[in-house]
Amino acid sequence: ENVKLMAYLSLLVSLLTTGFISATISYDFDTDPQKRAFNPEFYGYVPDDGRKRAFLFATMILLSATQVLIKATLIVVLASIGSRFPVYYILGDMAFYLLYKIVRKDFTYWLPLEGVVSLVISGIVRVMIKFIVDFAAIMHFR
Repeated sequence: ENVKLMAYLSLLVSLLTTGFISATISYDFDTDPQKRAFNPEFYGYVPDDGRKRAFLFATMILLSATQVLIKATLIVVLASIGSRFPVYYILGDMAFYLLYKIVRKDFTYWLPLEGVVSLVISGIVRVMIKFIVDFAAIMHFR
């Protein structure tokens, strides 16, 4: 009984820690004066009022923790059906994401590269960012 409680407590702490780190990164990005001055349409959702900031930060933690919980639960449920299903899901999800980027002509990344190198680096960066967003839920990468 105690082991089960500790396992749930460990899961809760892990989720909240991931949510806190994600929220902190997003909060720091958004409140950076240089980023707000450079791109005010993208940065600036964190309000100036202290209570509103605290409420927003708490909801960002919960949003990120919940997203990670849902993604992890989905992987576990798929694994319980069959060991290959999580791999199929992740590959299918990634393929759909990359296809979406290609159709929108948004695949190549902003790096000043050309040709095949640009495509390869863009693919690597897109896959890495997608994994970070899926399993760490950093707001500004969404």
